[in-house]
Amino acid sequence: MAGSGRVAGQSIQGLEQLDTMSNVQEGFVIKVHIGKATARFGRAKLIFILVDENDCTSDEIAVNPKPFDCSEVVVPMTQKKKKNMGSGTRIVSVKFCAGRTTKCFVKRIEVISKNISTNYSVLRLVAHRNWEYVPDPDTSLPQYNIPELKQKRQEELTDTRKHYKFKKTDGLPAQQVLTMPKEERFSIKYAMDIFGLFGKAQKRKTKKLKKLPDVKSLEDLKSLYGQVGDVEVVFDQPEGLTRWNLSNKQEMDLVFANQRINGLNPSIIQLCTDPEYIRKIAVSAETLKQFIGGMTIEQAIAEKCLYVCDLEILEDAKHKESCKLTCCCRCVPTPTVCAPIGLFFVDKKEGKDGILKPVAIQLFQDRAADNPVFLPTDGWSWTLAKMWFNNADAAYHQAITHLGFTHLLMEGVVVTTHRQLSRHHPIFKMLAPHFLFLIAINNLARVILVNSGGIIDSIMNAGVKGSFAIIRKRLTQWRMDVDGTLPVELVKRGVEDTTALPNYHFRDDALRVYDVIKTYATDYVKLYYKTSVDLQGDWEIQAWAKELTAKRDIENGGCGLQGVPGNGKLDSVDDLITILTSVIYTCSAGHAAANFGQYDEYGFQPNYPGLLKGKPPKTKTGHSENDLVQALPPVATILQTMAVTKVLSTKDTKSLGDFEEVPTITDASALPIVQSFRDNLAQVSKDIQTANYSRKYPYSHVDPYVVPNAISI
Repeated sequence: MAGSGRVAGQSIQGLEQLDTMSNVQEGFVIKVHIGKATARFGRAKLIFILVDENDCTSDEIAVNPKPFDCSEVVVPMTQKKKKNMGSGTRIVSVKFCAGRTTKCFVKRIEVISKNISTNYSVLRLVAHRNWEYVPDPDTSLPQYNIPELKQKRQEELTDTRKHYKFKKTDGLPAQQVLTMPKEERFSIKYAMDIFGLFGKAQKRKTKKLKKLPDVKSLEDLKSLYGQVGDVEVVFDQPEGLTRWNLSNKQEMDLVFANQRINGLNPSIIQLCTDPEYIRKIAVSAETLKQFIGGMTIEQAIAEKCLYVCDLEILEDAKHKESCKLTCCCRCVPTPTVCAPIGLFFVDKKEGKDGILKPVAIQLFQDRAADNPVFLPTDGWSWTLAKMWFNNADAAYHQAITHLGFTHLLMEGVVVTTHRQLSRHHPIFKMLAPHFLFLIAINNLARVILVNSGGIIDSIMNAGVKGSFAIIRKRLTQWRMDVDGTLPVELVKRGVEDTTALPNYHFRDDALRVYDVIKTYATDYVKLYYKTSVDLQGDWEIQAWAKELTAKRDIENGGCGLQGVPGNGKLDSVDDLITILTSVIYTCSAGHAAANFGQYDEYGFQPNYPGLLKGKPPKTKTGHSENDLVQALPPVATILQTMAVTKVLSTKDTKSLGDFEEVPTITDASALPIVQSFRDNLAQVSKDIQTANYSRKYPYSHVDPYVVPNAISI
């Protein structure tokens, strides 16, 4: 993928040996790293003043940086004031501003004098004659700053809060006001890439739509992929298509079961521990026996072989209304959103470790004559029931697993971090790479994806209205110390036992990534907080923790998160580590697991349908392939789903641990910790790729090489 950097073997930003060291024998070298360069007229211009340890200053030094690149300028001694600023002098701060006709987004500055290289993290838009000041070291806890710097930090935070504000969310996660801070905008390059991808996908969809009739059979769907005449490859074949094989019903059942543990929504399945729970499903124990290896229900539960996926939260969820226009023959009646229960069994007589198989599906919660339990022996009715189950699973996935509890939930954390932590705070510097473009992508989504009548309304049964209703319901239950802490969440669902539930690659791989992130957070936090006194005396981090838990929708803002360790007051370093691990994991691997497999799943409509027409089956007989075809939406909707999920599945930013895009961590004492983080991620990546060679269904969505740092798409 464009922009993705291999984790293994890369050096830390700022530690590389510079070829320019020979240029500083009689002066200095300034290296400027530009992010979002925005020159009003022509090329951007920056003006620098260097300050040394004796408080001597240089003359103004002009630099014309290249957009999206690193530029350097050699500053010979002839440009210095004739004070004691020699080439061996240590530079302790930098003042800089933009030229008269330009604005420039500066990522990082390096000042090199002989054998001394000093890094300054900036990450802000610099305007004309608005002098910015960056000290060295520029990473510190507020209580240990000199009085002038304490005041400067407070002034910066006061100004930042004018731009980062919470808006009323009506029961949704806390969000930034619609006015987006300039620092949060896409870079020019990334914006061009994103809109280019959307434009290209739309163009491909239009080409296909002109050449294809309505789908008459499932076989017809295959013509949506590959070439049309001499036209370029429009949509490649997703995994969902390659695994969909109607001639092998048993294999299709295994694919369906695998979606529960390694699909887009792998955190619903839970161990069944109570025989009484099975009473929710209208099927006798005798009927189930043939599907659970001849065991009784009690035996299957005792041996930890029985698992359930219960989407009760979708019951009575409001969903989108039918189209009221009379001019469109393709209008779909008011869609149905099921609230199904699926029963699954680990057959330990098959496979090396055992194989998960689907046993029964009930499409609605209440037992009723018109709500039968579908079984693997029910032919086409069983296949149709699996499609409707996946349609409900897709509603949950998009509303909760993806949009609600990565994109929206983390937006509030981004806003809180900017409002309460100075740019010089070590925790701000740690979190900043994991917030890249999050607010920008959420704003874009509000315009084209989750707006009324937008894409989600077009391709999902629940639509925007239903999705937001589901998010509101789930938000009242979500807790960071449970749902946001992966090892605890796995135990809560009873799926932590690798022997009882084998081949759960999401669990196994994600846990390794989580542990690496926790080790990184532990080492980094303990570098700055030697004792609990350091933590308790840090008023910025205490304000941050307080706002994370403060009630939403109040005038002074609040993130409204439940279950945050410390509950708004940080006395324990371990609590801070847990919070940071949760946030970084969610913004990286958590989002990647929910996002980057979208085209492979949604890209073949019968495999994981976002939108189905008509009503779910009410009987177990009389169905045929035609019923599956009739449930599919029009070709235009299918192609729209393919186009959108293809774009959303594209990675275009750096891999987890590669902080080149947001190089905030420049403290020399922290750089070895970052390198260790990257080395550990590289090993996990290598192990996952090796394991995938022998997996029946390879899983790579939490491979650190694939996982970006942030929710940027």
